[in-house]
Amino acid sequence: MRRFRDNTGRAWDIEVNCNTIRRVRDVLKVDLVSLEPGTEWYAKLADVVTLCNVLFVLVETQAKADGISDKDFGRALTGDAIDGATDALTEEIVSFFPSRQRQVLSLALATARAEAAKLNKILLKSARSSRASSVFSRARSLFGRLMPWRKQE
Repeated sequence: MRRFRDNTGRAWDIEVNCNTIRRVRDVLKVDLVSLEPGTEWYAKLADVVTLCNVLFVLVETQAKADGISDKDFGRALTGDAIDGATDALTEEIVSFFPSRQRQVLSLALATARAEAAKLNKILLKSARSSRASSVFSRARSLFGRLMPWRKQE
């Protein structure tokens, strides 16, 4: 189980297991365990609205108990809260798999995060010396290829 906080400070617990994978498939037609690049998981979770919907399905019981609607949940997911929720979901999906697969996926995730950090430094340096529009366009392209499930806005 992983936890993230929304912009109001509310804590949300998410768990990926066979039941929650099935619920997300049934409700949203998103397969959380199709992890190959180019598959629907990467493409669909790159859309922030779809990501928010997936997260809501995973926390729906908690939200209903707290009287939080899907619209209220979505309003509270912006900025850094999206990053925290994405990290929690990604880590929870990785932890769902058996140890052999989990080791490979954990390494891939750590490598992607390290590369994203390096890329961010390069882009910040470039932004200080280039036109903002060209840097923004390059950043979207590079981050999209490196971490396709985290589409940069």
